[in-house]
Amino acid sequence: MDNPFDTPILIIGLVSGVVAGLIPGRTYIRWLNRLYIIALGAFSSWFLEIHAVDWAYSHPFNPDDGAAFSMAAMFGWLPSIVWPILPTLLVVGAIRIFYRRIRGAKRSEA
Repeated sequence: MDNPFDTPILIIGLVSGVVAGLIPGRTYIRWLNRLYIIALGAFSSWFLEIHAVDWAYSHPFNPDDGAAFSMAAMFGWLPSIVWPILPTLLVVGAIRIFYRRIRGAKRSEA
């Protein structure tokens, strides 16, 4: 039985990583916008992570001792930042850098 909350957590993380990575520029306001988008994605995933743990331990075959729910409630935002938000943000940033260098090289050849 698959957890129905895993896919929304992954989609929210990927979308927030891509959107934060596509914000151009290096000004202070743009860094704050990136941070806001990452935090929004992490806290949305955190909310869903709590429900995912609740769903997983509500079945009769999984003993519920409360430790998993407590860890998800305290640190559920951390796994959503480590995977998939930051890797997606780094990949989009690397793609933007490579695209900028390729575009600059083509302009200098012309």
